[in-house]
Amino acid sequence: MNNIISPASFCHVARAYNFLEKLVFRNALEQTRFACLDTIYEAERILLVGEGDGRFLAKLTSINTDCKITVLDTSPSMLALAKTRVSPVFQGKIQFCKEDAITFPFPAESFDAVVSHFFLDCFNEKTLTILLKKLSSTLRPNGKWLIADFAEPSLNTLPGLLQFLSLRILYIFFRFSCGIEARRVISPHKILKANGLIESHSSSYFKGLLKSMVFIKKY
Repeated sequence: MNNIISPASFCHVARAYNFLEKLVFRNALEQTRFACLDTIYEAERILLVGEGDGRFLAKLTSINTDCKITVLDTSPSMLALAKTRVSPVFQGKIQFCKEDAITFPFPAESFDAVVSHFFLDCFNEKTLTILLKKLSSTLRPNGKWLIADFAEPSLNTLPGLLQFLSLRILYIFFRFSCGIEARRVISPHKILKANGLIESHSSSYFKGLLKSMVFIKKY
Protein backbone atom coordinates (compact mmCIF):
# COMPACT_ATOMS: atom_id res chain seq x y z
CA MET A 1 0.00 0.00 0.00
CA ASN A 2 2.64 2.46 -1.17
CA ASN A 3 4.74 1.61 1.89
CA ILE A 4 2.00 2.84 4.20
CA ILE A 5 0.29 -0.37 5.31
CA SER A 6 -0.85 -3.61 3.74
CA PRO A 7 -4.33 -3.16 2.27
CA ALA A 8 -7.21 -4.25 4.46
CA SER A 9 -9.26 -7.23 3.34
CA PHE A 10 -12.88 -7.96 4.17
CA CYS A 11 -12.74 -11.53 2.85
CA HIS A 12 -13.22 -13.03 6.33
CA VAL A 13 -16.51 -11.20 6.86
CA ALA A 14 -17.75 -11.00 3.25
CA ARG A 15 -20.56 -13.55 3.44
CA ALA A 16 -21.68 -12.46 6.90
CA TYR A 17 -21.35 -8.72 6.27
CA ASN A 18 -24.96 -8.10 5.27
CA PHE A 19 -26.26 -10.10 8.24
CA LEU A 20 -23.94 -8.32 10.70
CA GLU A 21 -24.91 -4.93 9.28
CA LYS A 22 -28.64 -5.61 9.67
CA LEU A 23 -28.12 -7.13 13.12
CA VAL A 24 -26.46 -3.99 14.48
CA PHE A 25 -28.03 -1.19 12.44
CA ARG A 26 -31.17 -2.77 10.94
CA ASN A 27 -31.77 -0.78 7.72
CA ALA A 28 -29.96 2.42 8.74
CA LEU A 29 -26.79 1.75 6.72
CA GLU A 30 -28.87 0.78 3.72
CA GLN A 31 -30.89 3.98 4.00
CA THR A 32 -27.69 6.03 4.23
CA ARG A 33 -26.07 4.13 1.35
CA PHE A 34 -28.97 4.78 -1.07
CA ALA A 35 -29.94 8.28 0.10
CA CYS A 36 -28.25 10.23 -2.71
CA LEU A 37 -28.35 7.60 -5.43
CA ASP A 38 -30.73 9.62 -7.61
CA THR A 39 -28.13 12.40 -7.98
CA ILE A 40 -26.08 10.22 -10.38
CA TYR A 41 -28.88 8.61 -12.39
CA GLU A 42 -27.57 10.29 -15.55
CA ALA A 43 -23.82 9.82 -14.99
CA GLU A 44 -22.17 7.98 -17.87
CA ARG A 45 -18.97 6.69 -16.25
CA ILE A 46 -19.00 5.80 -12.55
CA LEU A 47 -16.29 4.57 -10.19
CA LEU A 48 -17.30 2.52 -7.13
CA VAL A 49 -14.44 2.28 -4.64
CA GLY A 50 -14.66 -0.26 -1.82
CA GLU A 51 -18.08 -1.34 -3.08
CA GLY A 52 -18.25 -4.42 -0.88
CA ASP A 53 -20.93 -7.02 -1.60
CA GLY A 54 -22.60 -5.09 -4.42
CA ARG A 55 -25.85 -3.82 -2.94
CA PHE A 56 -25.25 -0.25 -4.11
CA LEU A 57 -24.12 -1.57 -7.50
CA ALA A 58 -27.38 -3.50 -7.92
CA LYS A 59 -29.48 -0.45 -7.04
CA LEU A 60 -27.42 1.82 -9.29
CA THR A 61 -27.81 -0.43 -12.33
CA SER A 62 -31.57 -0.54 -11.77
CA ILE A 63 -31.95 3.24 -12.21
CA ASN A 64 -29.04 4.03 -14.58
CA THR A 65 -29.13 1.42 -17.30
CA ASP A 66 -26.75 3.19 -19.69
CA CYS A 67 -23.75 3.85 -17.47
CA LYS A 68 -20.38 2.17 -17.55
CA ILE A 69 -19.06 1.23 -14.12
CA THR A 70 -15.66 0.42 -12.65
CA VAL A 71 -15.83 -1.48 -9.36
CA LEU A 72 -12.62 -1.50 -7.32
CA ASP A 73 -12.11 -3.56 -4.16
CA THR A 74 -9.20 -5.40 -2.53
CA SER A 75 -11.38 -8.35 -1.49
CA PRO A 76 -11.95 -11.08 -4.11
CA SER A 77 -14.76 -12.45 -1.93
CA MET A 78 -16.59 -9.13 -1.95
CA LEU A 79 -16.09 -8.76 -5.71
CA ALA A 80 -17.48 -12.26 -6.27
CA LEU A 81 -20.60 -11.37 -4.28
CA ALA A 82 -20.98 -8.09 -6.15
CA LYS A 83 -20.86 -9.90 -9.50
CA THR A 84 -23.82 -12.07 -8.52
CA ARG A 85 -26.00 -8.98 -8.11
CA VAL A 86 -25.46 -7.69 -11.65
CA SER A 87 -28.13 -8.21 -14.30
CA PRO A 88 -27.02 -10.00 -17.51
CA VAL A 89 -27.93 -6.86 -19.48
CA PHE A 90 -24.89 -5.17 -17.92
CA GLN A 91 -22.50 -7.78 -19.27
CA GLY A 92 -19.46 -5.90 -20.58
CA LYS A 93 -20.49 -2.59 -19.01
CA ILE A 94 -18.92 -3.27 -15.61
CA GLN A 95 -15.22 -3.66 -14.96
CA PHE A 96 -14.37 -5.46 -11.71
CA CYS A 97 -10.87 -4.71 -10.40
CA LYS A 98 -9.19 -6.47 -7.49
CA GLU A 99 -6.89 -3.57 -6.68
CA ASP A 100 -5.68 -1.35 -3.85
CA ALA A 101 -7.05 2.17 -4.32
CA ILE A 102 -3.86 3.70 -2.93
CA THR A 103 -1.64 2.20 -5.64
CA PHE A 104 -4.11 1.89 -8.52
CA PRO A 105 -3.20 4.22 -11.44
CA PHE A 106 -6.47 6.11 -11.79
CA PRO A 107 -6.69 7.96 -15.14
CA ALA A 108 -7.14 11.72 -14.83
CA GLU A 109 -10.65 13.18 -15.20
CA SER A 110 -12.20 9.92 -16.39
CA PHE A 111 -15.34 9.59 -14.28
CA ASP A 112 -18.56 11.57 -14.00
CA ALA A 113 -19.15 10.20 -10.51
CA VAL A 114 -17.19 8.55 -7.71
CA VAL A 115 -18.90 6.55 -4.97
CA SER A 116 -17.11 5.51 -1.78
CA HIS A 117 -19.62 4.22 0.75
CA PHE A 118 -18.39 3.03 4.17
CA PHE A 119 -14.85 2.91 2.82
CA LEU A 120 -13.05 6.11 3.76
CA ASP A 121 -13.51 5.37 7.46
CA CYS A 122 -10.96 2.55 7.10
CA PHE A 123 -8.01 4.96 6.77
CA ASN A 124 -6.02 7.26 9.01
CA GLU A 125 -5.54 10.91 8.09
CA LYS A 126 -2.19 10.43 6.34
CA THR A 127 -3.48 7.68 4.04
CA LEU A 128 -6.80 9.44 3.51
CA THR A 129 -5.04 12.59 2.32
CA ILE A 130 -3.21 10.59 -0.36
CA LEU A 131 -6.30 8.62 -1.35
CA LEU A 132 -8.67 11.57 -1.65
CA LYS A 133 -6.18 13.49 -3.78
CA LYS A 134 -5.91 10.53 -6.19
CA LEU A 135 -9.65 9.99 -6.40
CA SER A 136 -10.29 13.73 -6.84
CA SER A 137 -7.99 13.78 -9.85
CA THR A 138 -9.95 11.00 -11.59
CA LEU A 139 -13.23 12.92 -11.27
CA ARG A 140 -14.22 15.22 -14.12
CA PRO A 141 -15.05 18.90 -13.47
CA ASN A 142 -18.63 19.20 -12.16
CA GLY A 143 -18.52 15.49 -11.36
CA LYS A 144 -20.17 14.24 -8.18
CA TRP A 145 -18.70 12.26 -5.31
CA LEU A 146 -21.13 10.31 -3.12
CA ILE A 147 -20.00 9.37 0.39
CA ALA A 148 -21.96 7.44 2.99
CA ASP A 149 -20.09 6.96 6.24
CA PHE A 150 -19.97 7.14 9.99
CA ALA A 151 -19.47 10.41 11.85
CA GLU A 152 -17.72 10.81 15.17
CA PRO A 153 -20.47 11.53 17.74
CA SER A 154 -20.44 14.30 20.30
CA LEU A 155 -19.48 13.32 23.86
CA ASN A 156 -21.66 16.03 25.44
CA THR A 157 -24.72 13.80 25.82
CA LEU A 158 -25.35 10.29 27.09
CA PRO A 159 -26.63 9.06 23.68
CA GLY A 160 -23.52 10.56 22.07
CA LEU A 161 -21.28 8.82 24.59
CA LEU A 162 -23.00 5.48 23.92
CA GLN A 163 -22.57 5.97 20.18
CA PHE A 164 -18.91 6.82 20.71
CA LEU A 165 -18.36 3.59 22.65
CA SER A 166 -20.26 1.58 20.02
CA LEU A 167 -18.11 3.05 17.27
CA ARG A 168 -14.92 2.21 19.17
CA ILE A 169 -16.08 -1.41 19.46
CA LEU A 170 -16.73 -1.51 15.71
CA TYR A 171 -13.26 -0.18 15.01
CA ILE A 172 -11.65 -2.78 17.28
CA PHE A 173 -13.60 -5.54 15.53
CA PHE A 174 -12.62 -4.44 12.02
CA ARG A 175 -9.02 -3.73 12.96
CA PHE A 176 -8.59 -7.31 14.16
CA SER A 177 -10.82 -9.08 11.62
CA CYS A 178 -9.98 -7.09 8.48
CA GLY A 179 -6.77 -5.21 9.24
CA ILE A 180 -8.03 -1.65 8.75
CA GLU A 181 -5.60 1.02 9.92
CA ALA A 182 -8.03 3.64 11.27
CA ARG A 183 -8.97 4.05 14.90
CA ARG A 184 -11.56 6.79 14.37
CA VAL A 185 -13.50 8.50 11.58
CA ILE A 186 -11.61 11.28 9.80
CA SER A 187 -13.85 13.90 8.22
CA PRO A 188 -13.08 14.22 4.48
CA HIS A 189 -14.35 17.80 4.16
CA LYS A 190 -11.08 19.69 4.61
CA ILE A 191 -9.11 17.38 2.31
CA LEU A 192 -11.77 17.39 -0.40
CA LYS A 193 -12.03 21.18 -0.28
CA ALA A 194 -8.26 21.41 -0.81
CA ASN A 195 -8.72 19.28 -3.94
CA GLY A 196 -11.47 21.39 -5.46
CA LEU A 197 -14.63 19.75 -4.12
CA ILE A 198 -17.45 21.35 -2.15
CA GLU A 199 -20.30 19.72 -0.29
CA SER A 200 -23.67 20.21 -1.98
CA HIS A 201 -25.83 17.95 0.19
CA SER A 202 -25.71 16.22 3.56
CA SER A 203 -28.24 14.07 5.45
CA SER A 204 -27.90 12.42 8.85
CA TYR A 205 -29.28 9.07 10.02
CA PHE A 206 -29.26 6.85 13.09
CA LYS A 207 -29.27 9.87 15.45
CA GLY A 208 -26.36 11.50 13.66
CA LEU A 209 -24.00 8.52 13.65
CA LEU A 210 -24.41 8.04 9.88
CA LYS A 211 -24.10 10.62 7.10
CA SER A 212 -24.85 10.64 3.39
CA MET A 213 -23.02 13.40 1.48
CA VAL A 214 -22.63 14.68 -2.06
CA PHE A 215 -19.58 16.70 -3.14
CA ILE A 216 -19.15 18.46 -6.49
CA LYS A 217 -15.80 19.05 -8.18
CA LYS A 218 -15.45 22.73 -9.07
CA TYR A 219 -11.99 22.64 -10.66
